[in-house]
Amino acid sequence: MPRNLFIIPCYNEEKRLRVKEFLKFSKTQKEIHILFVNDGSTDKTAAILQELCIDVSQFTFLNLEKNEGKSGAIRQGVLHLEENNTFDYIGYLDADLATPLTEIPRLISEIEKREKSKLEQILILADMAKFAKQQPIATENEEALKNAYLFIEQTALKVIAEEFARCNIIHIPTTYVLVKA
Repeated sequence: MPRNLFIIPCYNEEKRLRVKEFLKFSKTQKEIHILFVNDGSTDKTAAILQELCIDVSQFTFLNLEKNEGKSGAIRQGVLHLEENNTFDYIGYLDADLATPLTEIPRLISEIEKREKSKLEQILILADMAKFAKQQPIATENEEALKNAYLFIEQTALKVIAEEFARCNIIHIPTTYVLVKA
């Protein structure tokens, strides 16, 4: 089952859509699902996308009757999968493939490295707080030390809560955005 989703908003892409590149990509990248959103195209884009999605299990198609613009198409794509979101990351990519599809795995790998590093830092903070709380206090200013330990613990818990609660958005120069689902 694909772990990552990329939304491809399409408006009148009949002559620009690189179907062969998408097909080639689908054969090597089974963990990536692509949702094509036809944004009210007036050419044959919808028919091309529909046919493409019939042939490839990790491709799906959403047809918007009215043009909503790039951001509207991306938003509709996200709303479309809101109930059944099982993806680790959700992003979008321009239909003209200004950023090649081959960059997607590299991007995901880099983000996963950074996420792992960030999580490790959070766990270290949590361990420090736990350790600090368990240490005997042997100082003249017990209250100050207790407050320092409490601060470390509260900071660690706050960072953990914020990290797990927030939606992690990473911007890559206007071509695509990847969102921690």
